[in-house]
Amino acid sequence: LKESGLRQIRVTDDGIRFGALVRMGEAADHREVEERYPVIADSLRLAASGQIRNMASLAGNILQRTRCEYFRETSWACNKRMPGSGCAAMLGFNRQHAVLGASEACIATYHGDFAQALIALDAVVHAEGSR
Repeated sequence: LKESGLRQIRVTDDGIRFGALVRMGEAADHREVEERYPVIADSLRLAASGQIRNMASLAGNILQRTRCEYFRETSWACNKRMPGSGCAAMLGFNRQHAVLGASEACIATYHGDFAQALIALDAVVHAEGSR
């Protein structure tokens, strides 16, 4: 996998490139990431326990499913869990104020700290896949 770039961190004069399978802990502890992009290092350190950071990939962190308390509690209506059932969070006492991923059908917050850091840095994410 190292040859494919999926597990590499490449720092250049123009920025930084993370392979999708770079572990959160590897990126957070990378010297140049800490020096040049401390918001990324901090977001990754604060996002999870050490055990999770050592196992979780950056791509997996970005691809977390948006969810809220209403999603987890099956007695409340949730369009993510059952499309068309409504969103109890819209009028709920514990209403979440979404920044990312909000729609007229759902206002659950996105939980990924790493993605927020990328947005703050005006980063560009390129996804590569196979066909």
